[in-house]
Amino acid sequence: MLKLSRPYIIETKNENNSPEYKRGSHTVWDGKYHLVWTTKYRYQVLGGDVGYRCRELLREIARSKEMLIYAGSINRDHVHS
Repeated sequence: MLKLSRPYIIETKNENNSPEYKRGSHTVWDGKYHLVWTTKYRYQVLGGDVGYRCRELLREIARSKEMLIYAGSINRDHVHS
């Protein structure tokens, strides 16, 4: 299993050092998802430059959607985020 770097952790907290929650007019929520993506037939194509580019794209998309990635890992045949 190829790990391009150690898993990265991003946390946001307010000035009182408590976690920030999303708020609606009648709701308070904090949704978290565990995503695993695999390549077709589990081909090992996510190593090297392809893996680094995949990581860059995931971070870029998360920023554009105002999402936080708490931890992630890119292996040769699958991605955890």
